[in-house]
Amino acid sequence: MADLILNKSRLQQGNALCEKSKIKEALEFYRKAYELRRDLTQSEHHPDIPVYLANIGSCYYQLEEGENAIEYYRRSLRVEDEMVIDNEEGYLKTLRNLALALRDEDKYEDAIDFGERCASRRMELLGIHTDTARTYYLLGLFYYERNHRGDMRSAEENFNEALKIEEQLWKQGKPHSVDWENLKRRIQMVLARTEQKMKYPAYKRRFDNAERKSTQEPKETVILSDDDPEVDSSDDFVDEVKVEQMEESNLKSKCHDSNSSDSDEGDTRSVVSKYNCISSLALFKGQGDKFNKPKTARKENLHS
Repeated sequence: MADLILNKSRLQQGNALCEKSKIKEALEFYRKAYELRRDLTQSEHHPDIPVYLANIGSCYYQLEEGENAIEYYRRSLRVEDEMVIDNEEGYLKTLRNLALALRDEDKYEDAIDFGERCASRRMELLGIHTDTARTYYLLGLFYYERNHRGDMRSAEENFNEALKIEEQLWKQGKPHSVDWENLKRRIQMVLARTEQKMKYPAYKRRFDNAERKSTQEPKETVILSDDDPEVDSSDDFVDEVKVEQMEESNLKSKCHDSNSSDSDEGDTRSVVSKYNCISSLALFKGQGDKFNKPKTARKENLHS
């Protein structure tokens, strides 16, 4: 019993340190909690183990040790697969984190593979939900950046899937995801790069309808977070000069800068934040986009 209390205490201390951005100290507590649980059970097949492994991975991500983050995210998923744990949302968050860590290491094919698995399962689990929209937006961004030249067709397809979900959210009287403004901007950039300016008026009408009060059912007040990135939402289609400026900004944002914000110069929140460190598998259940994520230093951060 004393060992179990100590183990819980270490996990709680790790969570508290994450909240204070003391990542190295948090990593040590998560390691000790993991080792103690493993030694007590003489196995990694315990529901707490994937939580500890995922939290360790998140700490490594914050410390910009991408390969270590990838290793622990994979281990967490493997244990959950072996145990068939009923923790779908926690599993999907780890999938998304792994996809982002792979993307940060320029392993786009693997990132896309895990991103597609996450998108498919989130649609099955959550349906029309901000987390589902964000996952499709993330996939679109992966394709946009792929091989440094991008796969614009696939990028547009996934951005369009995200847009469809955002449209349904608005009709249901629910808030847009935090990626809404970035989604509109990225679609413009795709159209500019593929010389499809003629398609923009149709997209613009969809953007406008998804922001018009008269098209929304009166269920929930739409409130954007105060720290949402500011994006130019002018009616004018982005021209080639603007695209070049955006691309230059994107390249700068992909550098590991300790002063960068948790929105990748605009592209959404960091998944691996202090709120990503969890105390139990059940904590992720049903939370969706409940938390406002804090600012964190990563390149093009997109964690949820």
